[in-house]
Amino acid sequence: MRARVDARARATGAVSRAPRARSSRREGGGRRADVGRTWTKASTSTSSAASTSEGARDAFGAFERWASDAAGAVDGSSAERGWRRVDEAYVLAPKGDAKATRVIHFCGGAFVGASPQVTYSEMCETLVREGNAIVIATPIAMGLDHLRVADEAWQRYERCARELRRNVDGFDELPVYGVGHSFGALLTVLIASRYETKRRGNVMMSFNNKPATDAIPLFADVLAPGLRGLSPILDAANKSPLRSLQRNADTQLREFAPPLVRELLPILDTLEPVILEIADGRAEFTPTPTESAKLIQKYYSTKKNLLIKFQDDTIDETSALAATLAGAVAASDLDLTVRARPGDHVFPLWRDTGIEIPTEIYDVAEQGGDILAAFGDAFGIRPDASPLGVLRESFDRARAQAREARDAPGSDENRARMRALVADVLVWMDTP
Repeated sequence: MRARVDARARATGAVSRAPRARSSRREGGGRRADVGRTWTKASTSTSSAASTSEGARDAFGAFERWASDAAGAVDGSSAERGWRRVDEAYVLAPKGDAKATRVIHFCGGAFVGASPQVTYSEMCETLVREGNAIVIATPIAMGLDHLRVADEAWQRYERCARELRRNVDGFDELPVYGVGHSFGALLTVLIASRYETKRRGNVMMSFNNKPATDAIPLFADVLAPGLRGLSPILDAANKSPLRSLQRNADTQLREFAPPLVRELLPILDTLEPVILEIADGRAEFTPTPTESAKLIQKYYSTKKNLLIKFQDDTIDETSALAATLAGAVAASDLDLTVRARPGDHVFPLWRDTGIEIPTEIYDVAEQGGDILAAFGDAFGIRPDASPLGVLRESFDRARAQAREARDAPGSDENRARMRALVADVLVWMDTP
């Protein structure tokens, strides 16, 4: 197996931000010495509270303006951007007289992969625009049975491709590549291990295949036992005659929803089957990560492979996938390239709206986190495994994320990163 490793300069994730402008912080004085000082301190506290309240009002006003601008920027369906639904997949082809040079089967991550034409629109549309690719994005119906999910993704691709063969001249002559992100990267590898895909190569970004206990926080201790306890209630509710009435009402409401909202609803739809599976006693993915690795090592044979790890991705398991492929039966025939790119785990989901998040929103988020942290300190609540400790840890994490988001790259930098990522993928595809 020929292996290549390429590292890029380190940088942060993919959250847009406004220009940095931290608000000043007032620190209180020492202990009270007399009534006059008490009155002064009370006045200062009142003034500070009023200032905080005014800052919150400013933040809400800024958020309202930002939300309005963002809604206008992303208004409209994917069809208006050139996507069309073919069978149960979404297809985007080069515009005008541009001739397609490749076909890409794209699989997105858990849950967000249910509406890839929206959630991964920036990356997929850049692949089409810059690489004259025909992108076939198959919605992912999330579940604990990974083989079933992989089979459904492959079957949706095959039915779509069969239709395109009848309507697109020269479709069968185009090289085909698989591209997957996160859970979609796992599906891409599983598909190639279960079917004769005849693909030129596969691109796996941010590969992740953790056990359910790691992939879903509090799964073993809280979520699974709680849902199993509700199993009789959930089962009865699902089989109730009223269920059909609820579904009919739901269908009618969806018909009146804006186009973009309707396209995002499948993400919510994927939650119910997973909840029912857990309630029915499922406590782990099938196959387990170890079983998946054995399956891949035994049957995977796609010759050309590009593995991409994002440098700020804290849940990436690209190294584990590289080791699995290195131990494959067909390892001597595999061409494996591993590259590091700037960004975090969710960077492929970045979408260019041209709208920057106002600084006031970050200010209030940080101040709220500081207040909650001070409250926890006052009562001796520390991050640990206890219920209050877990809550404290989540507050601290939210505060840290707000600070990271403030310092994250802006739209211009993320746009450049996305173009560089796509260019890297396309150059790799065009390299013999």
